[in-house]
Amino acid sequence: MQAQTPEVSAEKATTHGQQAPQWTNAKPTVPGAYWVRGFRIWEPDSRAALVEVAINDGGTLLCNINDSNTNDQTREWSWVEDLAERFEWLGPLGVTVAVESSTRERALSHALDMAIRSLDQLVPYLGKVPADVGLLNEALMAGRKALQGGAA
Repeated sequence: MQAQTPEVSAEKATTHGQQAPQWTNAKPTVPGAYWVRGFRIWEPDSRAALVEVAINDGGTLLCNINDSNTNDQTREWSWVEDLAERFEWLGPLGVTVAVESSTRERALSHALDMAIRSLDQLVPYLGKVPADVGLLNEALMAGRKALQGGAA
């Protein structure tokens, strides 16, 4: 799927009866997908880049404007508040994905996967350790189902 240029996005938004976003120097205040330009200081008419703005667990807005803006490691993302005032933003774009939860969901999924693997290693030793085997089994089954995309 090819990314639309900012001009095409604004044109389609207008034709569908929506308010077309405008370029602004105001930094994003909500998560979503944005076009950004003016961040390449060596290019006077900097071409736009499509970036993701998300909220970390502490409630801070982050942006994946870096050398590789497909990087999912939010610890390498930039804080929106620290980005230069000269940047121009267009967005959030009309069709947004729930980006604010995607990072958290990946982290929770990873943590759940580690917990399940750890508990699986304990199962053979449950006869020697006092534990509620029924509760442990229920937790393992719910965790596996959640990791496979089903409801817990």
